Amino acid sequence: MIRLGRRPSPALVISLIALFVALGGTSLAATTLINGKHIKRHTIATNRLTKKAIRQLRGHRGPAGPAGPAGPAGATGATGPAGSALAYAHINAGGTLDTAHSKNVSASSLVSPGVYCATVTVTVSNVTATVDAGNNGGNAGIASAILAGQDPVNYIGTLCPAGSNVIIYVVDGSGANADYPTWSAFN
Repeated sequence: MIRLGRRPSPALVISLIALFVALGGTSLAATTLINGKHIKRHTIATNRLTKKAIRQLRGHRGPAGPAGPAGPAGATGATGPAGSALAYAHINAGGTLDTAHSKNVSASSLVSPGVYCATVTVTVSNVTATVDAGNNGGNAGIASAILAGQDPVNYIGTLCPAGSNVIIYVVDGSGANADYPTWSAFN
């Protein structure tokens, strides 16, 4: 015959039941807290909750709603100060000077494919040039420019009309000379 040992005392049975109820109550309280059913808002400080509990209380973010109508246009701002360029030029692909978008440049010409000459009417010490891709169908290219005083090989004197003091070279994406419109700024 197998003997099971002593029977548990009533106190042990009651204490085990109380332990299981307490454990079950904690899990019920946590579930109630997570689901937000019986806990009033703002009754527990967030510094007493774990990050996971806070995320679960917030729930999942729903999809963004439709955009609202655009607001009215704002007031026109004040005119800014004049630019600092002493001279600038917009030279069209064919070599003509866009006088409406040029300052202190009196002439320009296309002397060979991708080679433009211009005449700046004020004293300047540097020049930058860029391809005008916006007026060129979006074609990318590279433009570089040389001033007369910085032309060691004398390309300006050799290739350009008399009175020219700047030369601009333009190449396309493959490196071939290209007749693209350009913007130049002089200081």
